[in-house]
Amino acid sequence: MYAAAAMLGVALPAEAAALGFAGTLVVYGVDRVRDLERDRSTTPARTAFVERHRRLLVGLSILSAAVAVLSAVNLPPGVWAMCAAAGALGFFHRRLKHVALWKTGYVTLAWVAVCVGIPVAAAAVTTAPTDALRAAGVIGLAIAGNLVASNLRDRESGAALVSARRAVLTSTACCTGGVLVALVSAPMLAPIPLLELAAVAGIAGRPSDSERYGLVVVDGALTVGALISLAAIALAGG
Repeated sequence: MYAAAAMLGVALPAEAAALGFAGTLVVYGVDRVRDLERDRSTTPARTAFVERHRRLLVGLSILSAAVAVLSAVNLPPGVWAMCAAAGALGFFHRRLKHVALWKTGYVTLAWVAVCVGIPVAAAAVTTAPTDALRAAGVIGLAIAGNLVASNLRDRESGAALVSARRAVLTSTACCTGGVLVALVSAPMLAPIPLLELAAVAGIAGRPSDSERYGLVVVDGALTVGALISLAAIALAGG
């Protein structure tokens, strides 16, 4: 969210950032607690953690819901619309995530709504639609690549029907597309798809269900890439 706002040259209100963070905790917290049985075969270590701390995670989700509501009160209606769209997709995740293609599409849209849609809607100034589309293209392709790679260990999403090689190639293509879009239209965001591309390349030779690599490296690449983007924009005086 901060990287997208910085690239667009708009200030991200603290309330909007809190809404995005807390709302994410609610959606993922509820999904993890409700879907323990189906997650057990795909992410056993994470599922064991959720089981050990289930009561704490339920409490955290409730607290996060309160923070999200309070954060949204004084934000523009456009932010509510983006949040509602992402939240609806998130809460239907449990019923839809067994279809790999659908999962990649709607989760990407949800994250783009949060990371780009909320900063744009919360901005006190009008943002050019083309600028928002450029940011959405870079971030969306990086997230799509992340999701395709993550599906390698997610047999319930239909990944078992897709070869590991094809999944890695598809993920690589998404991330490469994100890099190309960034270089052409939003170079300061290039670290996000570039680091995701490097993380996907590291999958080669690993078991397709390498849980910790997926959760730490493949997912973490998005965070590290966004931090580098922020630093680059700050150094450039953006």
